[in-house]
Order: sequence, then structure tokens, then C-alpha cells
Amino acid sequence: GVSTHGVLAGTESCPGRWDSQAHITRRQANDGFRSSNSVVAWACCRCVWCCCCGRCILLFVGTTPAMMAVGVVQAAAVALAVVSMSCLQAAAALNKPNILLIMADDMSWSDASFMGSEYHETPAVDKLASEGIVFRDAYSNGPNCAPSRASMMTGVWTSRHGVLTVGGTARGPTFKGKLATPRSVKLIDPSQFETIGQALQRAGYYTGYNGKLHIGTDAVPLGFDENIAGNEWGNPSPGGGYFSPFNFPNLYVPYAGEYLTDRQGVEARSFISRATRRNKPFFLYLSYFAVHTPLQAKPELVSKYQAKRTSPHHYNAKYAALLETMDTDIGLILDFLDQGPLRDNTVVIFTSDNGGLGGMSNHPLKGQKGTLYEGGIRVPLIVRWPGVVDEGKISRRPVMHTDLYATIRDIAGVADPVAHAPVPQYDGVSFVDTLQGQEPTQTQDLFWHFPAYLSGDGFHLKGFRQTPVSVIRRAEYKMLVLYDTCTIELYNLNHDLGETNNIVERRFRLATTLKRDLDDWLSRTEAATFENCQSFSFAPADGMTESCVSSGAKCNKLPCCAGSQCIRVSNKPVCVPDDIVERGLDTCPPRCTNACKRECEALGPKCWVQKDPINCKKYCSCSAATTTTTTI
Repeated sequence: GVSTHGVLAGTESCPGRWDSQAHITRRQANDGFRSSNSVVAWACCRCVWCCCCGRCILLFVGTTPAMMAVGVVQAAAVALAVVSMSCLQAAAALNKPNILLIMADDMSWSDASFMGSEYHETPAVDKLASEGIVFRDAYSNGPNCAPSRASMMTGVWTSRHGVLTVGGTARGPTFKGKLATPRSVKLIDPSQFETIGQALQRAGYYTGYNGKLHIGTDAVPLGFDENIAGNEWGNPSPGGGYFSPFNFPNLYVPYAGEYLTDRQGVEARSFISRATRRNKPFFLYLSYFAVHTPLQAKPELVSKYQAKRTSPHHYNAKYAALLETMDTDIGLILDFLDQGPLRDNTVVIFTSDNGGLGGMSNHPLKGQKGTLYEGGIRVPLIVRWPGVVDEGKISRRPVMHTDLYATIRDIAGVADPVAHAPVPQYDGVSFVDTLQGQEPTQTQDLFWHFPAYLSGDGFHLKGFRQTPVSVIRRAEYKMLVLYDTCTIELYNLNHDLGETNNIVERRFRLATTLKRDLDDWLSRTEAATFENCQSFSFAPADGMTESCVSSGAKCNKLPCCAGSQCIRVSNKPVCVPDDIVERGLDTCPPRCTNACKRECEALGPKCWVQKDPINCKKYCSCSAATTTTTTI
């Protein structure tokens, strides 16, 4: 059976443009011409909805209420004649849900009101969070735009697709001893991967890209039937900024002074209207330019926030206005979906490409966009899937954008293709089981590799926001391996989300295991690594570099390395292997002979006598430093 449902009139669903798929003229549309297989979207519209597939199968276009009334009756008669065939044709494709992926640019994990901000106003995102599941431990695959977006598009690690950073890998001041960094690819090659667009096209989806692309000159070769505004630009400035006239590809600008975020929202709603007429499920990748710089916001909203009382961590009126405008447009899109049967058959996903901007607060997280601390890579992630996802749910499962790629494929029922040479199909792990309410008993490890320098204010070297680093997260533990300083940092994120307390001093055995598995991952992904560090020291939060001491050495000042404990032997603190501690210690001779001391001292000025608690033998230990370091 069929039912009619009004579609918003005006430029939202009827933008007044010629539809290249139609075979009728605007004049014929004005004269009341209707066709069951060709439509043009302009003026006032009304859909004929299929009750079994929940999709608009016929759209009547008219300019007067009288014409609209006549058109609906005639359209319904035509629809009744073709509805059986339309439903049968649509049934196979429309068993698959529509998918709307919304990606903000540079939005912080803690920006939204539902995350605790008392200054920012994000009612639409807050409502979306209440209607779906919020992943509190979601991450981007890179700390800045290009590598993160390339991994979301391809589903593979950054070391596989080669987009390592934005621009060059040696950004920042030059100095003697700076590590040689690999070359970063700027644009991905769609022939080497199956992009998310290509995968969903193969599954029968009508695909659209809207907004910032950054990793290609056009979204169409990446598997999208339509591209609006997407090219290699990383921010709105080359296209004219946030206020029209714009110079973005395929972006319709009806008048001067229109706001870019608003136009993206209009185009998104227009795409949904066009897509619903194709008897296919749709996939729309809506990639906002907001809230990336430049901070060009609507004056009336800036004034609103300037008059509003700031909070300790959020206080920038222009940024808040940018964020609210994006949120408002998201709300309009969700309202557009919710007014018809599309709501129950559309998965809505909201995330950000990386952490928040520098100069803004990412509290309680450490760092910012461009760093591998939580502030640079932890991102918001919300999924609304009516009838599948329980409303108001929160998941602590650690996931990444490569996992989101795998999940979207899973939702769409994409069959795995023959392997794309020369890379694996994708690296992510689907979390559809979590969406369905089944949390895994054990989560997968997360990895990052960033072999680059970024200029700015940072934590390790003056003048650098980030230096070459590899990262592994396993359960609540996160370890960073910093190659420029040959240091390791380990944090328990459950107890120390702000990454202020480096616990590698107390958990060196865990650090050893994590470092081994991280090295194995780097090898498997053929990542460009550094050979300058023969050993690694731990770096406490105050920035001082220290070492650990090996088995048999004194531990009165520094901790024992992995696999040993500090035990008093002959009234002196000594690092003793764990297995010896477990089975008990023998007493070693308290003193060494003078001959032993002379032989030891003859080897060098920093050699001393040690007592081996394993077999009670004396030996001479030498080091270039007062203490030894461990190689892990």
C-alpha cells in the first residue's frame, strides 16, 4: 500500500535546480506534468511513501496548493499500479538501513553540553546522544586531519596508506640531531584500497560526500556518486571562508553572505530527498568544515556568547558560535529525517576527525590536536540506530575510526571482496556487537604511529607540539614511546585521564610487554621506524629523564627494571629477579677481597663490585653512567 507524506517545501528539499536524472523540463513541472520514473526537485513537493519499504517511491512537484492536491491523487494512482514491482525491487536493497555519517572538524571530546560544558550549547548533539550510544573511549587514527580522514576513508592504519601528517613530517624549528623523518603522502590512491564509498556502492547504496575531503581532489573517484565541496583543501579559507560567495566545487550558493555550515546542511537535506527517490539505501558522508579555523562566526551568535558567563574551561565566544551553528544544522537534518519513515531505517553516526584545537581547552584531557596525548586523539562518537541500539547507553569499549569503517561495512552488509593488492582489505574491527548490546569480554589493542615533527607548544622539546612517537593502548593502559628523547611514558587512563602520573617506574614488566607488542605491530605494518634508541628510559611527568637498574645492581635511588624487585641483601638494597624472590634468598658474602676490588677498579672509573644474589658470586659491573638502563 502507499501513503503520502509532505516533504519540506522551499530550498531545503526543492532547491530549484535541474535534476540531471529527470527527463522533464521545469515548464512541464509547472504545468503539472508527472512521471513515475522521472522527477525534478523544485518548488513544493509531496512524496508517495511505500508502506512496506518505508521509502519515497514517487515525488509530485507543483507550485500551487491546488496542483499539489491533484498531483497527490494522480501520483497515488500511478503508485498503486507500480507499487508491487517497486517494493519487490526495493526490498533487497532496502533491507539495509540508510547511513548518515557526520564528522565535525577539530571538535574536542569535551566540547558538547552533554559532556559537561556549561558554556557551549549543543542541544541537537545532546539529543542524539540520549537517543543512541555514546562511546566514551573513541579515538581518531591520527592526531590531525589528513591521516585521521585517510584511515576513516580506507579502514587501514596510517603506516599502510602513507598519509602520516598534514604537510611535511619535519615541521618546526631545525636543530642538530633532529631525526630523519619519512615522506608523507598527501592524497590517497583509491586503486590501492576499497574506500568506504566504494564498499557501499558495491553493496547497492547511493553515496554522497558533502564537505571537507582533504585527502583527494574529488570524492567521486573515492566511491561517491555525488560530491559537494570536497577537494584537497584542509580548511575553508581557500574557498572563501565561512561566508559566501564560495569557491568550492559543486557548491550551490543562491545569495551572497550565506554561511558555509548552513549551506552544507541544506545540501545534506537535498541529497537525502534525491536519494530516497532511487529505490536504494543511501550513505551520506557529511564532513563539516566547522569548527576548524578561521574562527569566522555569525555576529549575532558571537554577541550572545560574549554576553554569557564563561566557564573555567570554555570561554571563546567565536568558537562557541561556530559550534552552535553546526549543532543547529545537525538538528535540522535530524528533524528532516524524523518527520517521515526514514528515521527508523537510518543509522546516524556523529564523530570528529581528531582532538580539539590548540588555544582551546580540552579539559580534562592533556594535549591538543597534533599530539598523541588524549587531547589530540580522543574524539566524540555517537551512534543512533532505532530498534537496535538502546537509548542513552554508554560504552567504555576502546574503538578507533578504522573500527568505525569496519562497523559501517557490517551495518551495510558489505561482502568482503577479493583482497586489494598490495594492502590488506582493512584493519578495523566491527563493533556492531556492542551496538546490539553485547560487549566483548576482551577488547583489541589500539595502535598509533606518528613519525613526524609538528611545530607549536608541546611537552618534550621546545618549539614542537609533537615529536616522533608510537603509542599502544591495551585496556586501561596507554604507553607512548618517544624516539627523539628515547623515553617511555605509561599511564592508567581509568585513574589518570589527564596523563599526569607516569607509572612506568612501577610497571616496568607491563611496559616491557607493551613495547614488545608495539614493535611487532610496527614490523607487521611496515612502519617507518627509528634506530637511534639503543635503550629507553622512563620520563616522569615533570620532564626529568631517569633510568632503571638491572638485576644484581643497587636500588637505593632508582627502581629495578622489569622482572626484578628491590630486596635487601647483606643489608644493602639490591635488584633481585622475581623467581629468586619467590623461592627465597641465600646470604651472600658481605665483603669482596682487595684483589677483587683492584681488578674491578682497573677496568674503568665507573666500575664497581656487585654481589649476584642468584649464586652468591661476586662480579664487576661497569657503566658509562652511574646507573644502567634497561633495553626494552
